Parts: sequence; structure tokens; C-alpha cells
Amino acid sequence: IGPYTFKEDHKKHNITFLDDGNRVSFYQAKTWHFLPEKSSGSLDDTLVTLNAIALAAADQTRWPGTWGPDDFPFMRYMMDQSIKDFDEKLFMTTQIRNITFDGIDDGMLHVADNGIIDVDIPFEKFGWFYDRNDSMEYDGEFEMWTGKDDIHKVGQITKYQGYDDLSRLYPDSCSRLEGSAGEFFPPNRDKTAIAYFTPDLCRPLFFNFKEETEFEGISGYKYWLDSNVVANATRNSSASCFNPHPD
Repeated sequence: IGPYTFKEDHKKHNITFLDDGNRVSFYQAKTWHFLPEKSSGSLDDTLVTLNAIALAAADQTRWPGTWGPDDFPFMRYMMDQSIKDFDEKLFMTTQIRNITFDGIDDGMLHVADNGIIDVDIPFEKFGWFYDRNDSMEYDGEFEMWTGKDDIHKVGQITKYQGYDDLSRLYPDSCSRLEGSAGEFFPPNRDKTAIAYFTPDLCRPLFFNFKEETEFEGISGYKYWLDSNVVANATRNSSASCFNPHPD
């Protein structure tokens, strides 16, 4: 099925200049518009896919000690019973619009509503982009250099969600916060790799130089992602610290 094509628009909000104009903070709202003329199918198409809700819930009791020092096997038993009570299956049948933006309602998402289990489920429905369309808060606050004091720093991220590194998420070299905060890169680029910080992964991605190009009469450089950018440590050793707790 598919592909399903969307147009993505960005709009910055709460733009605040800091440090005598050398830095700027902002929030960014992303809006997606479905383009049926560039898609093969509609948002009402039926899709059979993995039941990510049940899989994510089961993973919470995968390792003893996740909920407390003496949680095993009690929490594992409770999760198994909940999966049976809600008749969860390994696969689910849904519509494209639900798995993307509209969201799927499921009893497993409400197990904490009665207060019996102390767990914070941050959404009432599941969808890969649920509650994100036109949300100013979802990606959080960005802060970047304006280039006022040094044009070669323009657009480079300095803080994300109030932190100047990623040590709360990743150890070692992966804790470094770097790259473009979005649409700006310093001038006079060479053919070395460029970094782009993506809030979807909470990490920078590095694009390697591919070739010289021209667009509407303007010369430039084209960059692309290496095939090993999200590979595991057996293929990309530098990515090992992005998974500090492997199986």
C-alpha cells in the first residue's frame, strides 16, 4: 500500500533574542497536510500492522527491577493478565489516518486511569504523529546562535529543552549537543559533513557530502545520510553510545 505523501510546514513561535542578540530561543510548530494527488491511496485505507501499544506495554515488564526491586514476577503476571483482559493481539487492523494523526484508542492506554498502577501514560491515543499536528509544545524549546558575533556559528544549536548537552539521555561522546537547529547553516560550506539536530531522535544526524549540484541557477553542495547512520555498533561503532542499554 501507499506511499502516502504529506507536505510539512514549520512555523516558529515565542521568538526571544538573548545575550545581546547573539542567541535566540524559539518553539517550532510542524503542520502536515495530506497530498492525495501525490499519494497512492487514501487515509481511509486499511492497514494490518504490529500492535505497538501491546508491545510497548509488555516491554515495560521485560526486565526485573524496572518497577522496583521486588517487582518480578508480580508485574510480569499483571501485564500478562492485562493483555488477555483487553484481548490484545500481536497485530492490529486499523486505518492509515488512525495510525498516523488521528490516533487509536485502546484499553491498555487507560490502565492507570483508576490509580491502581502508578504510571504516567503521556497520551490518550496512539498514533505515530498523534497530537503533533500544529503543536507548538511537542518538540520543545530550541536555542541557537544568531551569528551576530560570529557568522560561522549561525543556526547552530546551543540548548534543547533547557539543556546544553544530551547527557540525561546518552553517555560519553553521544551526549554532545551539536548541529543545525533547523533551517540555517553557516556560509562558505566546504565538502566536509554537516550535522543536523533532530528532535524526533533527540540527537544530531550527520550528512556526508555527495556531489556539487545546481538548483534554479544557484550552485551548491548536496549532502546525504550514510547508510549506517542508525546501524548498530557492529556496523557503526560510533553509534554504540546511542544505545547505552543493549539487550
